[in-house]
Amino acid sequence: MLADSPLAEGTLVGGRSSTVWVQVHNRGPAPATNVQVRAYWAEKSGDVLPDLPSGFWTGFPGSEPPASAWQSLGSAVTIATVRPCEPALASWAWTLPGSGKGTDAGLLVAVTSAEDTFLAPPSVKAPEAARQSKYVAYRDVSTGLPVWEL
Repeated sequence: MLADSPLAEGTLVGGRSSTVWVQVHNRGPAPATNVQVRAYWAEKSGDVLPDLPSGFWTGFPGSEPPASAWQSLGSAVTIATVRPCEPALASWAWTLPGSGKGTDAGLLVAVTSAEDTFLAPPSVKAPEAARQSKYVAYRDVSTGLPVWEL
């Protein structure tokens, strides 16, 4: 299984609901079943993301990670079957906290299935964890005022 970046980009606005889409690919030769996808976010401080806390992946995908700056967008989304070469979508409605005056954050996504179970990456740095694992994807996001409000 492979977690991929969201399908389309747009400006996230603090205090307003957005939909976060994740496209999941099955690169294997057989269907993947009971595919579970989770998404997390953390606000950057300056240009720095907080580290993933110790035990972050413990209990994935069913349990919340330990209390930290990294927060879940919601419960795991379960996709019954992802066939080879036919991507599937998971999504969450997400209201990014804030007033829309420019917040930088990171989105971290992880995926597992019955046939290809999740293996936690060793890094506590989210972008590096995504580079280390086929089960994890990372994306920088910024918030701001929508164009029509400038």
